[in-house]
Amino acid sequence: MFGLGTEVILAIGGNIVGVISGLVANSQKSKADHQKMLMERLTFDVERMKAQSEMSNKEFELRSKDRFSSMTRRVLVLFFMIMIAVISLAPMLGTVDIAVPVEMKSGGKYLLGLIDTSKTWIEWHTIKNAVMFRENFDTILVMIFSFYVGSSAVKR
Repeated sequence: MFGLGTEVILAIGGNIVGVISGLVANSQKSKADHQKMLMERLTFDVERMKAQSEMSNKEFELRSKDRFSSMTRRVLVLFFMIMIAVISLAPMLGTVDIAVPVEMKSGGKYLLGLIDTSKTWIEWHTIKNAVMFRENFDTILVMIFSFYVGSSAVKR
C-alpha cells in the first residue's frame, strides 16, 4: 500500500492506535478528576449548609428567648391591623368625607399648536360618606404581615 512495507504500515497503525488510546485515557482521567471535584464541592456545600443551619438555629433560639422582640412584632402587627380596620369601617360608624385631588384643564391649542391657551390646575373635591381604603395601607399591611411571618417562620 502506497509502496510502504508492512512493518512501516504496522508502525503507523500502532502510532495512530497509541495516540487514540492515549486520548481516550486522558479523557477518562479528566472525567474522573471532574467527578472528584464535583464530590468535593458537594461535600463543601453540605458542610456550608450545616453551618448555616446551626447559625440559624442559634439565632432562632436567641429570638425565641427574647420575649421583648416577639412581643414588639405582635404589637406592631396588631396596631396596623387595628389601623386598617378603623379606616375601613369608619364610614359605617359615622360620616366620613374624603377630599381627593382632581386635575382640571381649560383652554386648548389652536393653529396647529402655535397658540396654546391650555391651563392645568388641581382642585380638591369632597366625596361625602365614602369608604377610604388607600393603597398605602394595603402596602403597609403586606409589609408588616410578610415581615412577621418571615421572621417568625425561620426555625431551621
